[in-house]
Order: sequence, then C-alpha cells, then structure tokens
Amino acid sequence: MFAKVARWFSIVAFLVIAASLAFQQWSTSKANGLVAEQGKHIDAANALITQAAPKLDELTSEATIAAFPGNRAQLEANVRSTGELYDKAAVEFRHASTKLDEASKVMTEAKVVEYFATMRDRWANKAKQMELLRDYVSALVDSKIENAESLRARHAELNTLAKSLDAAEKELKAKSDKIHAEYPDLLK
Repeated sequence: MFAKVARWFSIVAFLVIAASLAFQQWSTSKANGLVAEQGKHIDAANALITQAAPKLDELTSEATIAAFPGNRAQLEANVRSTGELYDKAAVEFRHASTKLDEASKVMTEAKVVEYFATMRDRWANKAKQMELLRDYVSALVDSKIENAESLRARHAELNTLAKSLDAAEKELKAKSDKIHAEYPDLLK
C-alpha cells in the first residue's frame, strides 16, 4: 500500500515539475518573441526620428523663427510631414510599450517583470516626447500664434514639458540599466 502511494506521489510530483518547466519554457519563449517585436518597433521609431531630424532643424532654425509669421504658408508642408513622422514614431513607441507590457505578464521572475515594466514606461514616455516634438513644429502653423513672440512663448511652454519628460527618461533609463547590470543572466 505504501509503495503504491509513494509511486503515485512520485508520478504527481514528476507531472507537476514537468508542467512547471513546460510553462516556464513557454513563458520565456513568448516573452522573447514579444521583446523581439518590441525591438522592431523601436528600430522603426528611431528610423522615423532620423528622417524627421533635418526637418526639425530647418523648422526650428533662427532664420525660420525670424521670418515668422510671414513664412507660415511656406512651412505648412514641411510642418505637416515632420509632424506625421513624429506621430508615427509615437505610435511605434506605444507598440513597443505594449509588447513589453505583454511580456511582463507572462514572466514570473520578479526582476524580469520589473525590467520589462520599466522599459514599458520608458517607451511610453518616448511616445509623449514624440508628440511634444509634433506640437513644437505644429506651433508654426497654429493660427492662434500670431507673431514670433507668441511662438517663442509657446515653444518655451513646450520646452518646460520636454524637460520633465527628459528627466523621467533619464530616471527610467538609469533604473533599467541598473537592473540589467545587476541581473545580466536574467536579461540576455
């Protein structure tokens, strides 16, 4: 009788361990796939930012601001295309954030979950930064902004918001870097 119970217990224990290992393997595989998808979204966002950078430089040059509002009509196409690039980059960062949120839900290791959550928040913050850049260039064609002085005032408001987002970005990056440095084997 005792041998049957011991054998039954061994079989149940084996099945529980096997199921646990299978789940762990599945969750790691699922998370790795989501992290890879996140990386594609980050690459796409960075490519869009690279495309927008020269346009941003042109739109925020002293010559452009000095000629404002007389050059508003000439700036519209460039503002629109630059704004669209930043909107698309924001969408890509949001997708990346969503992928890491999903990955954090399938993992069980606390530090991995914390790392994914931190990176999720970082990419969500980057999306807000892209929207801010869109708003920055869009101010050039905003009919409520009547002269260079009111444009500079709007840009100053947006710069204040940018500083808080930049501070949050630095904090999130430092936190994710610290977790990664402390647990490199978990975050390969």
